[in-house]
Amino acid sequence: MPNLTKSVIHKANKRKITQSEKNHSENFVEKDMPRMKTRRSTPSEKNNEKLVPISNNKKLQSSRISTQKNVKAIPTKMKKKSPQKQQSTDNAVQKIRRSSRISKTKNISIVAKISQNVPAIVKKVKPSEKLKLKMKWTNENFEGQVNERLLENLNTDIVSDEFTPLQYFQMFFDENCVNLIVDQTNLYSTQKNDGKCINTDANEIKNFLGLHLLMGIMKMPCYRDYWSEKFRIEKIADVMPLKRYELLRSVVHFVNNDDSHLYESDRFYKVTPILQLIRNNCLKVQPETTFSIDEMMVPYKGIKAGSRRQYIKNKPKKWGFKMFVRAGVSGIVYDFFPYGGDTTFFGRAFTEWEDQYYGIGQKVVATLCKTIPNPELTIVYFDNWFSSVELVYYLRENYGIFSTGTIMENRLRQCPLQNDKILKKRKRGAYDFKTDNQKKVTVVKWYDNKCVTLISSHLGIHPLEEVKRYNKEKRTKMPVACPKLIKEYNQHMGGVDLADMLIALYRMNMKTHRWYFSIFSQLLDICVNNAWLTYRRNMEAKNEKKIMKLKEFRNSIANSLISSNKTKVGRPLTMEAHCKQHGTRTKQSPKIAHPTPDIRLDNIDHYPIVGSLGRCRCCSKKRTTYSCSKCNVRLCIVKDSNCFFRYHKVKNAV
Repeated sequence: MPNLTKSVIHKANKRKITQSEKNHSENFVEKDMPRMKTRRSTPSEKNNEKLVPISNNKKLQSSRISTQKNVKAIPTKMKKKSPQKQQSTDNAVQKIRRSSRISKTKNISIVAKISQNVPAIVKKVKPSEKLKLKMKWTNENFEGQVNERLLENLNTDIVSDEFTPLQYFQMFFDENCVNLIVDQTNLYSTQKNDGKCINTDANEIKNFLGLHLLMGIMKMPCYRDYWSEKFRIEKIADVMPLKRYELLRSVVHFVNNDDSHLYESDRFYKVTPILQLIRNNCLKVQPETTFSIDEMMVPYKGIKAGSRRQYIKNKPKKWGFKMFVRAGVSGIVYDFFPYGGDTTFFGRAFTEWEDQYYGIGQKVVATLCKTIPNPELTIVYFDNWFSSVELVYYLRENYGIFSTGTIMENRLRQCPLQNDKILKKRKRGAYDFKTDNQKKVTVVKWYDNKCVTLISSHLGIHPLEEVKRYNKEKRTKMPVACPKLIKEYNQHMGGVDLADMLIALYRMNMKTHRWYFSIFSQLLDICVNNAWLTYRRNMEAKNEKKIMKLKEFRNSIANSLISSNKTKVGRPLTMEAHCKQHGTRTKQSPKIAHPTPDIRLDNIDHYPIVGSLGRCRCCSKKRTTYSCSKCNVRLCIVKDSNCFFRYHKVKNAV
């Protein structure tokens, strides 16, 4: 290929010299011009430099002297370019540009010929602009408001039989989850240790899970502190030795690494099997009629996860894995899936209308709403990251789902609402609204501390209600007008935030180099909180006053996982030994807690032993010397009433 650029540049350098430049060149000698130096010249060198003037012209002599003192000094006449010179340089530049374009096209053709046998590199295609729905906004009242009686939450999952905390927990984390961990852990241990299997079983995995539930209640900086001499906690350290715990902790696994090719498009394939099992169990619970959709952060600050880790500045835990969650108003998590970038919606089908009008946020809401068992007459709340006019319209039109959410002003599809400055000039509580009764959508802008805009398909501004806000001038709380739409949104939007708060109370800290352990600990906490919220909902439906707190409920699950269906190791502890271990008894000493129903009713190793005299814990009337070797409580065995038998067979004995 001929190199055109060099020939053109060479011609451009051979420019014509004008007559004025020739005259000036005669007055100078090249050797008389000072040269550039990389170092400073010494005084002796300066004295040896002699400049010989050739012309008697004073102006030329002064210009020559200035060039000796400062190398950058150039005669003023040399700075100006003649028209012929300027035209010649412009023509040369244009030729260079044309030749570079020609060379580029030729280079492209050559590269194309060379790369015929090379596979093409697939570049990311920019997503096409989504279509926008045309709206007809008016000032009419909203006619699509739904009667509140139809939206009352009457579906409550009342358990016919009394469940224990462990049985509530097994509604979400069942035996299939335990068996999956057992199989994959044994398989991974053989792959990692050259054929040596760890030989774990379901009971040991339950012990492992129970330990972490207790560690969430009794937190320490390092997990080895639970086994240390100074900070030892017997309730945890006596379950298994530290070396066995560390060995089990290093090989716990949830997927076969040899099957990684089956999860090429899944960035979270390390926890996908256990995640799907727990998600399916959450979907089996009887749902509510009001939901909220929001983001949930799984805390993680490591670098092993790569780009899976996200950053959200407005969240309490800013770094971690982002999960999209659909939760009820009570805080029960019903559906969730992680955010995986381009592969987030892999395997999930969307209609043609949804592909044309929905972005990422709208597709998240559509995915989570499709798993609602009976979508008709249900309400979904979401924030401005998810909402759009097209989403609110399509959910009601095609699925029968009512929705409400905050919305950005650039998504209002030319809705002529009043400007923020106009609303701020009015008093606090001012609002403006527009409706489209054909598509059954209304938009409201309300001024409180600042302006906020909401959109809904089932609520309007009427009836107007009042909320109390603090007035700085009067230093008291004053009533402020609030549309119905705003108040309902504030009452029902916090379901996911409530679930986040409950998880943060007793969060398990599985700090390892494996990034997927933090996701597994989050799933385990979701199961515990869902179990407690389901238990509390059932107790409230039965008008029960004594409701177990979350910490007691969690402790009960941990003790049941560790002790149920297992024989007690070592000699049973008598009441006398217990008294000696804990010191002398006094009249106001606290009573020994009852074991959980899972331990009390398992029919394993409950033997009567003789100890000191005390009151029966079952009937609390008679005094006896008999106690249970496993439950560690006194129980009378007499002819009239056998409390020992009743305590271990009847659920309501305590």
